[in-house]
Amino acid sequence: MDPIYRDSPNDYHPNALASNVVAPILVQRMFDAAIAYETNTVTFQLSVPIQNDWNLVSVPGLHPLNQNVNTWWANRDPLANVYRYNGSYQPVTTVSPGIGYSLKHSGPQVYNTGDEWPIGGIRVVPHHPISGNTGWNLIGGYEISVATADITTVPSGLQSGPIYKYSSGYQIANTLEPGYGYWMKLTSVGQIILPETLSKRTEPIEYFPDDWGKIIITDATGINFILYAVNGEVDLYRYELPPASMTGMVDIRYSSNRIAEDLKGEMKTIYINGVTYPLTVKVVNLDVKIQDPSGQEINAELKSGEKITITNSSINKLNLLSNKIFTPIEYGLEQNYPNPFNPTTKIRFSISEAGNVKLRIYNILGQEICRLLDENKDIGVYTISFDASELNSGMYIYKLEVNGFTQTRKMTLIK
Repeated sequence: MDPIYRDSPNDYHPNALASNVVAPILVQRMFDAAIAYETNTVTFQLSVPIQNDWNLVSVPGLHPLNQNVNTWWANRDPLANVYRYNGSYQPVTTVSPGIGYSLKHSGPQVYNTGDEWPIGGIRVVPHHPISGNTGWNLIGGYEISVATADITTVPSGLQSGPIYKYSSGYQIANTLEPGYGYWMKLTSVGQIILPETLSKRTEPIEYFPDDWGKIIITDATGINFILYAVNGEVDLYRYELPPASMTGMVDIRYSSNRIAEDLKGEMKTIYINGVTYPLTVKVVNLDVKIQDPSGQEINAELKSGEKITITNSSINKLNLLSNKIFTPIEYGLEQNYPNPFNPTTKIRFSISEAGNVKLRIYNILGQEICRLLDENKDIGVYTISFDASELNSGMYIYKLEVNGFTQTRKMTLIK
């Protein structure tokens, strides 16, 4: 829900309830009048470069005239809506501090106070906590730059993975800059607390270690985007990318919607949208086999440091398989993830010889509940989904059997 303005410009509050408002139009008029007659308002100067086509933007304060999208961005694409995100993209005509927006602009431009915005500056607003939903939130900051590493939540620990900005593709943001929008994922409903200053002592969180593999995709305009191949045990859910962008936005991701993936023994697919061909694809710290979906035009094995060029603009998907780990070193059954779970979880296992694979679920009494798998499998690493919607909460056992190898693990269902 968009913020509501009460009968004073200082009464801005992002969580005000509609029941407190007499009528939105009347309140807006009172708000505009209060701005016109208040002379001691604290303001700040701002300069925000906007790129051609799609941008993530925000308003870090209040415009003296009104909060209409055309007042803030006079040269936006008039044929495209401005969108906020609340579980889905929703068009808006007015904007509010603390919320991020997706905006399509007609050509690049730098918006400045004194030019497109009033020479007196933009009005400062109180730095209220930002209300966050479970999942992805598109947010904006206030009039100061802040380090993303200093952002906290109430309750604490709700942030899942990095905060993303958009700059010719999604990129991890180390700072929140005034005037731009950012994606932040929460594990539950809560409040997002922005720091009041930019700490010079805060070190950015390192999400991509140097020994991870990199797939670097560069298009004809110089747009450069990196996907990662993880090394070691990693919580891949922390590397989910924000929702798919608007048509025409540069968007490169794994089919799992992640920026990082485990390539060990399993073929992964990369989706490529909004780029200009030809493309170059380079790999670093990684040996991979790359194919287009047909396997007819692109079918190459690349060693670290090597690259290929793709000229066919109809190729917007690539399949990858790590050459280093075609064959698992040993048999193994991994801990399911997530655990505890409700109601679905994933079970991953590896086999070093082809054979008949049995994967079964038992209750705590040792009674077989279901057989997830009973078929021949080649050498490789596999992930099986388990849906326990029809089971009661409690502890269960899952068991892998193949070629005389047997291993069991426990998992917990909580409803």
